[in-house]
Amino acid sequence: MSPATLALLIPIIAIAGGILLKAYRTHIAHKQELMQHEIEIKGKASQQKVANLEEQVAQLTQRVVTLEALVTDSRYQLQKDIDAL
Repeated sequence: MSPATLALLIPIIAIAGGILLKAYRTHIAHKQELMQHEIEIKGKASQQKVANLEEQVAQLTQRVVTLEALVTDSRYQLQKDIDAL
């Protein structure tokens, strides 16, 4: 390789390397931004799921309280004893 060709290739390779590095950094930054948005979306979905589950737990707790009140009611126990006879 002649010195003139080498002198021409070195700056071309340096410039191309700089451009490729900048493109790679931009790609990585964009990828991180997309991942951050995905995490935010999943977080919001998780919060919604937690809210739904908390509501279900509250409803089920109320149902258990109602059923316990029915089962411990003396009239219920009396009816159960009568049915057993």
